[in-house]
Amino acid sequence: MKNRGLPLRTAFLNGRWLPVKSARLSPMDHGFLYGDGVFETLRVYHKEPFRIKDHLKRLKVSARSLRIPLPYNDKRLTAIVSRLILENSMRDGMIRLTLTRGPGPMGLDISLCPDPTFLALAFPLNPLPASLYQKGISLQVTEVVRNSVKAIPPSAKTANFLNNILAGIEARQKGAREAVLLNDKGFVTEGSVTNIFIVKKGRLITPAAQTGILLGVTRKVVLEIARKEGLPVEERHFRPASLFSADECFVTSSSYEIMPATRMNGKRIGAGKPGPITGSLIYLFRELTFTSPVHRSAQSVKEKGKFN
Repeated sequence: MKNRGLPLRTAFLNGRWLPVKSARLSPMDHGFLYGDGVFETLRVYHKEPFRIKDHLKRLKVSARSLRIPLPYNDKRLTAIVSRLILENSMRDGMIRLTLTRGPGPMGLDISLCPDPTFLALAFPLNPLPASLYQKGISLQVTEVVRNSVKAIPPSAKTANFLNNILAGIEARQKGAREAVLLNDKGFVTEGSVTNIFIVKKGRLITPAAQTGILLGVTRKVVLEIARKEGLPVEERHFRPASLFSADECFVTSSSYEIMPATRMNGKRIGAGKPGPITGSLIYLFRELTFTSPVHRSAQSVKEKGKFN
């Protein structure tokens, strides 16, 4: 697509509104030199940022984990996001908030970087093909493992995404769209850009926080919907074999929303097609977000909001 991956015309950088083409970062910014930063990506539906409070809460947790001062409070950040939507005439799209350590001399002494960098960008919506939601995507368990919880706090969404990038590369090289990362004990954690769910005997199961996952905002919404609808939910440890034996599988993120997964490591998951519980959750999620008709074409439910 013409604008795929490219930001829209207006950005917010360190207190200033300016054209994206005029936004410049210091070559000595430690976010660039060392990947020393955090970020959030959130969806905009019908000119409204979705679950912005949850995203800002996680941004603050991430910033505290890396000990980077966040220069704005929630009220100011919400105002920045709202104006970014307005300045870019956005109806549906993505917002990326990035906070880095800021510029400073070479070296790892954070006291030499007193001024953090904050950048907010808006991106057009490039919907995934409806066929993916109708057929499901393929997964691949990678040899790349999830970072240890003792190495990098899993609660922090850091700008150093190399672990996820390498897993994604391996998955694509093996013909899959999304990776499945295990932790050092062999338990399923998450995808390269998604959280993972399975359905087994009418129960919704997802890896527990203790496995080392990033607690996704869409993951949280799915759990809320499921519990509200009376669907039994488990957050626990499980191994890759549980995906193969699952009745259904899907992954979640702000960009994917709820995406069925029907194959892993070249083998079929369940019946090899999106299941009824996945379809019902997709429907209910899209009702919650008032998703436009272009997305509703991907619905795969026969009976609104009913779990069978």
